[in-house]
Amino acid sequence: RPAAAATTSAEAEGSPLNQGSEDVQPPGTADREGALSLLQHARELIIAEMERGPLPDTFFCPLSRDVPLRALSRQGFHGKCDIRVDRYEVEDDGIPRAVAFAVRFIGLQLHDQNGTILPVELLLPTFLHELAHTVTRPEMRRCGDIPESLLRLQPHAREAGAKDFVEVHHSDVFYANFSALLRVAEKLGIYTLPPSPNKFAPKSLIRFDNLDLEASLGGLNLGRSHLFATALGAPAKPLQVLLTDAARSRQKPVTLPIRSIAEVLAQAKQRLNLRRRPTSVADASGRAVDDARLASLEDGALLVVA
Repeated sequence: RPAAAATTSAEAEGSPLNQGSEDVQPPGTADREGALSLLQHARELIIAEMERGPLPDTFFCPLSRDVPLRALSRQGFHGKCDIRVDRYEVEDDGIPRAVAFAVRFIGLQLHDQNGTILPVELLLPTFLHELAHTVTRPEMRRCGDIPESLLRLQPHAREAGAKDFVEVHHSDVFYANFSALLRVAEKLGIYTLPPSPNKFAPKSLIRFDNLDLEASLGGLNLGRSHLFATALGAPAKPLQVLLTDAARSRQKPVTLPIRSIAEVLAQAKQRLNLRRRPTSVADASGRAVDDARLASLEDGALLVVA
């Protein structure tokens, strides 16, 4: 019976971007250490922010600074949260849930098959996904009750019979916790999901979790990081904006290779065919935009020049 299970290994796996492996790389290259240091820094920022307010109701425990971060070597499996469950107990709703559990480590694949460090836009959401596992109480469900979208995230569960209990690593509570961490990460400029309707909703996050590695490395929008975009040596990405004049009579899409107000003003005069060079930039609400604000804008932002 699930209630009698003891010292169970609940390897909290995710999508092909998030599944795990026991293989762990020894410390070595500078980019590997730099990536792990970046993730530790991101975790510290999130913990400090969350300590300023009450713990979300769905969190079983606070985020811990003490969970080790390791590099995984198995290709195609981007993340693993190694959880050891002491035992499960069946609660009044018939669902077995962990009475206590320990997180041994978080593992992440840091390089692609060619040995190139993965982009931060891939590392950060994978890391946030694994952090969500560390604060989510493990539970079990009958295999036949688990939606297909979740079974794809933990394919080993398909080996069980429809009435057998299996560990569910991606429950509704998990996605509530993942959403909470993503919101904090976005607030701090650590990581922002690609823009989409209801992007923090469970269905949207499940869809995001099911993205495969080839698609993500093939140019698919995986979001962005204002703080860490160039931290691992990647060049700054051009910003896609819409430029319009003060009367909003003309509007042109523009790519800014350099994120500077001088570049905006120069392109605005040329693309909007203005008689005089504009001298100021504001957003759609009329708030002035300077170089610092420009650096934090998302693709598709409307800029008004005058």
